[in-house]
Parts: sequence; structure tokens; C-alpha cells
Amino acid sequence: MLLILTLLLLVTPATSSRNKHKEHDYPQQMVVPTTSFAMTRLAMSQANFGFDLYRAVAQESPGENIFMSPLTTSLVLAMLTAGAHGATEQALARALYFTHLRNPNLHGTFRDLIQKITSGKSVSKMAARIFAARNIKIKKDFLDVVEQNYHAKPENLNGPEEKDLKRINSWVEEKTDGKIKDFLKELPSNLRMLLLSAIYFKGKWEQQFYKDNTSPVWFHINEENKTMVDMMYDSIYPVKAGRHPYLPYKVAQLEFQGDKNMLIFLPDEVTTNLTALEQSLSSDLLLNLTESELKSGNRIVYLPRLRLKMKKDLSTALNHLGLDDLFMAPDFNKISEEPLLVSAVTHVATMDLTEEGAEAAAVTGIFLSRTNPIYPVFKVDRPFLFLIRDTSTGTVLFLGRVMDPTDAAVEEEEGAEGNHGKRRRGPGKRPHKTPTTGH
Repeated sequence: MLLILTLLLLVTPATSSRNKHKEHDYPQQMVVPTTSFAMTRLAMSQANFGFDLYRAVAQESPGENIFMSPLTTSLVLAMLTAGAHGATEQALARALYFTHLRNPNLHGTFRDLIQKITSGKSVSKMAARIFAARNIKIKKDFLDVVEQNYHAKPENLNGPEEKDLKRINSWVEEKTDGKIKDFLKELPSNLRMLLLSAIYFKGKWEQQFYKDNTSPVWFHINEENKTMVDMMYDSIYPVKAGRHPYLPYKVAQLEFQGDKNMLIFLPDEVTTNLTALEQSLSSDLLLNLTESELKSGNRIVYLPRLRLKMKKDLSTALNHLGLDDLFMAPDFNKISEEPLLVSAVTHVATMDLTEEGAEAAAVTGIFLSRTNPIYPVFKVDRPFLFLIRDTSTGTVLFLGRVMDPTDAAVEEEEGAEGNHGKRRRGPGKRPHKTPTTGH
């Protein structure tokens, strides 16, 4: 049995009139409705950003499990876009695949997409919040956009830090239904603003697995190693199944009750090299699979019980997506007159996959700090020459060269004891030196 898995949790927009909005953090408003076409295009853009982000994370985490919510990350970056200007705004738009949408009501479309996702039978909740330093002046236009479209109300951080941490972590814990606790251990000393986006999902399988059928089965980690896992089993399980259009992978779609499903990509042979599959992921591939390649039928299904959790700083991954400007010299003039930059992007995601279904939660936090002036670096960490001079006359008073700063004073003496020319080292032992390569 070959069980190297790549999992995708998909959202299919509900179109049935029986779906009613439940109480959640994205209530319906009296707004101009977004067309289904605009929402579909935004969903495809969000998927492509998510695949790019996944690939960047996979590149820096070889051989590790990955579980993340690109939706929370794209949503909080979309909020940041509302406060960006010039080259910073353009870089965000490119990374998020907003440039080709040409949608003048982008934030309104995002609002309606989230409302669509959080309606239906499955339990799906999303929320956003801004925590800001008490003395920062946030521009009204920015607050209007993020409050009206992302329901991200601002809340002041009044200190002390312990109290602020408790408020932030309590908000995250509440919005993830207790799945994510202690999101933050400490706050950056120069934090000016924290943008948060959280998601909680609980879906029951359309056909649940019987717990009595779950038993220990070998899972092949690679060609040489295997481990025993609790494997769920059903001898007649309805799925949509097919193959990747050009790679050696089986594909199966398992349904949750309502409008969510899970896609599983299973290689034909045991392999740890999923790079080709990961590179192929795109919104077009998903559309091709779900609309054409997958056919309904029954299968004998083995699926491992899973508990996944990942906590990661996404700064490096976002740099790989062309967003390095966010961390260096961004233009967030639409947020505040204060010079701000992104100091960190923290993401936490967790999922339990059981006989009943899946329960998952995630949160992304973008930390905005006051920018420090960017100065050229002068780091004296190699042999150097120096002199001391009198500036009024130009007279050189002292002149020297340092080859090894750890050497103590060196003397040459003449004395009654015949120490002429003897090299004497000052008190203390010479520190151990570690060979280094030159710069």
C-alpha cells in the first residue's frame, strides 16, 4: 500500500438557495452584490497565491509535514494592500494575483467571497482584527476599508505586555474554537500594529468511517522506512477518482457534508520527491480535475488518522514571492504617517482528521513596526590599518595595524635579566581562535 499523501481542502461556492447565512464574523450587509464571475476569478487568484506560498514553504522545509491556510494569509495581505501605496501596492497585487483581475471593487469581492465560504452546512468561520499601539494615528480611509470589507475592528494595545498578549491570544483562541492557544509568547518591543486573520473549519464526512474498522497499518515514509499508523478503512466508499493529467498520481475527492471536499494526490510508487506534483499545482489544474478528470464511483479506501500542526514565520517565503520590499522600505502611507515596515509574518495551522471528518484552524499575523533608517554597514571584522591625527594641522599622531585583536600587548625589552628581544605576552591566556574564511 502506497500512502505518501498530499492533501488539499477545497471550497466549492454554494449556489443552492437553501443555504442561509449563519451567525459569524462576516454578517451580511446592504452592499452592492458581487457577481459570481468576479468571485470565481478572485478564488482562482487566491488559489494560485496559495500554491506559490506552499511551494516557497516546501522549498525551505524539505522532508517536513506542511499544513497551512493560504486563505488567512491572502486575506491579511489584502488588508495590507488597502494601506499600501506605489511600488509596495504593486508588489502585493502581483504576489496575490490581483493585477489581472482589474476589479475596482476588489475588497468588496473579497468580503462577498468570505461570506460565501462561511455559509452552508459545514461549520466555517473567519474573523479579522487589528491590534494597534495606543499612540499610533491610523488613517480613517484605511480603517473604513478594512472594517467594512474584512470586519477588522481596531483595538488598542494599552499595556502592560502581559495583558496585551492575553487579549491577543484570547481573541485567537476564541476565533479558532480553542484549536490554537498561546499564539504569541511575546510582542516585539517596537510593535506599532498587528493585523490578524483567523479561520475555523469543522466538516463531517458525507459518509463517515466506522471507528471499529480503524486499525494499525504500515505507512511507507520512503523506499526503505515505514511506520505503523492508525488507518481508517471502508470497503465501499463513494469518491470521485481519476488521475493527474500528465503525472503518475492517482487523485481522489472525498466529500464533506455541504459544500467542502478534500482532494488527495497519491503517487503510483513510494517516493519522497513530490516536487513535480507541487510545481504542477494551479487553479487551472484544479478546474480540469474537478470538472473533467474525476469520475464518481466506489473505492476501497484506506486513510490515516492525522493530527497536523505547523507554526512558521512566513517572512522568507514571502520574500521568495517578490515581497521583500515589505520588510525593507515599504510605503504604507495609506495606513499612517508613521514610517512602518513588516517585521514578521507568523502563521499557525492545525488539523485533526478522524472517522467523523476534519477539524482545522489557522491564524496569520502581520506585525508592523516602526522603520529604522537603513544605513550602510561598516563592520570592522578583518585585519585593518588605522591612524590617529590632529585635524587642525593634519599631523599623524599614531599609526597602526591590527591583524589579530585577541593578541595582548607585545614588548621588546632590554634589561639586566637578558631579555633582549624576548616576546612577552600580557596577563591571561590567549583565546582560542576558530579558523574562518575570508570575506
